[in-house]
Amino acid sequence: MTAVEQFEVELAEKRPALSLLERVQLRQQIDELSGVVYKPVSPAQMQRVARITERELTRIIRNN
Repeated sequence: MTAVEQFEVELAEKRPALSLLERVQLRQQIDELSGVVYKPVSPAQMQRVARITERELTRIIRNN
């Protein structure tokens, strides 16, 4: 079994017990070993995420 397969099995078996951070870190290790490369996010995409986040966080804070 390759390292990638071992990480995939670990992620699948332990998923309910792992925190979000642990799952993300494990996924990043799998992607790195698999040679997956992600392009940097464009400024326009970051601005869009910032607008959505600002609006939704304001709503969440207001409602709680």
